[in-house]
Amino acid sequence: MRRYYCIVNLFSGGGKARHIITKIQYILLSHHIKCTVSTTSIKGATSLAKEAAAEGFTHVIAVGGDGTVNEVVNGIAGTNTALGVIPAGSGNDFARTLYSNALSLDQILETLAQGNLKTIDLGQISSENTAGKITKKHFVNGVGIGLDAKVAYEANRFKWLPADFMYVIAALKTIATYKSSYVSVYNQELIDSGKQLLIAVGNGKSAGGGFYLTPNAELSDGMFDICLVKGVGILKILRIFPTVFKGKHGKFPEVKFFRTDALHVITENGLPVHIDGEILGLHEKDIQINLKNNALNVISP
Repeated sequence: MRRYYCIVNLFSGGGKARHIITKIQYILLSHHIKCTVSTTSIKGATSLAKEAAAEGFTHVIAVGGDGTVNEVVNGIAGTNTALGVIPAGSGNDFARTLYSNALSLDQILETLAQGNLKTIDLGQISSENTAGKITKKHFVNGVGIGLDAKVAYEANRFKWLPADFMYVIAALKTIATYKSSYVSVYNQELIDSGKQLLIAVGNGKSAGGGFYLTPNAELSDGMFDICLVKGVGILKILRIFPTVFKGKHGKFPEVKFFRTDALHVITENGLPVHIDGEILGLHEKDIQINLKNNALNVISP
């Protein structure tokens, strides 16, 4: 028997999530599905999701942005509980990959009511910062190291802007001042070393509200797509930047793609890192990332 639990982030998307609670319950009830609803704010969804899985809920639905999805994932990882997603945040990049047909809210609710499941890959990160603190978490959409993580950090300062502008303004502000760092990148062997502008690890196709840094990534192929962008000057960055919206940045020689199921990144001075759009830290120096193949059940069209 299916048991649904909805976790609604009241602050996602400028409060957008709170306005669709009634509609969620109505659509699910029309399919004879009762949905227990809990509301939360910043950093409250992981414990709720963990409790829901322990209490036998078969489906936990994250209503919010990528940060809410990440919190729910970290609560249900390692269980059979399935993830459902109703995008109601500013970026919604994981939903952009999961619902590749750009489904409407009504269509997404119908999809959740149908409850068809597929398994997708799950990422795991262990990162040590310059102070020696180690953080371990799961992620479902991607990791950003360097410039794109700093953009995610800056974007949080522009929450009052419409979502379409928030990340663009943050990106332009960051590009103006960001300095590339010396980085060594490994999988089983050394892949690259030198100054890097950013390292994007994609389980999903996009990050930052529609920056297609890893446009060929798939959620269930057993591999991360990796995008490395070499340290370049501001003029070259401004040439590369517009092409990322269409995933066409691979035409530049400073951009390198490869695929792997494990990545190890080392930098002496520490770099900003985001997971699923949420800041893991600003001074991470030793970052290990691994893929768990077909490790998470999700409700999918």
